[in-house]
Amino acid sequence: MKLTFKTVFTLFVVMAAASVLWAAFGSITVVVTDGNGDPIAEAIVTIRSDTYSDTATTGTNGEVTFTYVPYGTYYIDVEVRGMGTITDGPVTIPYPDRRRNIAYD
Repeated sequence: MKLTFKTVFTLFVVMAAASVLWAAFGSITVVVTDGNGDPIAEAIVTIRSDTYSDTATTGTNGEVTFTYVPYGTYYIDVEVRGMGTITDGPVTIPYPDRRRNIAYD
C-alpha cells in the first residue's frame, strides 16, 4: 500500500479528533455514608448540569461510579428514603480526586 500525503494527513486528523473526543470525558465515584461513616445502600444519586444528567443507585458499599461524564460543572443530588434529599456541589469534571464523599448527618 502506497502512503500518500493525503492518506497520512487524513489518518493524522482522525487520530487527533479521537484524542480530543476521548479527553472530553471524565468519571467520578460518589460515596454516600451516614453520620457514623457507614455506607448507605440504595441511595439515588443524580449528577446534573444545564446540558447533562445521569442517575444511578448506590450499591451495598454506598458507592456509585459515573463514567463518560462530559467535562463541566455539576451538582450532585442524593436521595435516601426516610432521610430526604441533599445537594452537593458544584463539582467540576474532571474531578482531580475522582471520589466525592457525601455524608448524611
